[in-house]
Formats: sequence, C-alpha cells, structure tokens
Amino acid sequence: MSEFARTDDPDTSWAAAAKAARASGKAVAAVLALMHDGVARTDQEIRAACRPEYVVSLSTIQHGRLALSESDILLDTGERRPTEDGMLSRVWVKAVK
Repeated sequence: MSEFARTDDPDTSWAAAAKAARASGKAVAAVLALMHDGVARTDQEIRAACRPEYVVSLSTIQHGRLALSESDILLDTGERRPTEDGMLSRVWVKAVK
C-alpha cells in the first residue's frame, strides 16, 4: 500500500499517488542539495532558491523539508522571520555532522 493512496482507491488515485511520490522525492533532493551551503532559510526562502531549477509549490517544498527535519538533517535554528504575508516562519539550517 502506498502512503499516498489506499488499496481500494480507483486507478486515478493510484496514478496521482505515483506522481506525488515522485514529487516528494524530488523535493527532498532539491531541498537537501540547496541546504548543503549552510545558509539558514525559511520554507519560502527555500522555495525561492529552488525555483530556478525546480519549479514547485510551497507545499511540496514543505513536505521535502519536513522529511529532512524529521530525520534531523535540517534543524530549527530557533529564529523566526516574517513571511510574505507577515506571519513568522521557522528558519532551518542543515545539521553539522
């Protein structure tokens, strides 16, 4: 069973699930490649920096960043920066290992 579709879902859901899985893997790779430079960024800043080579939604980038932060590859710096709409956003940095 896929994490994106249930076994009893129609074939269209399975096709969408396959596409989502590919996008998620690409997002993880894009975020990780970017964050190797050691620059601390918000999700919006990560998306803006990835856009020239990897045009994608903020939500997809957030899923990639989430996977990396849950694996302790990216860490919350404790800093907060305002987003485009004025809300505060966490700032992430690659863990030094």
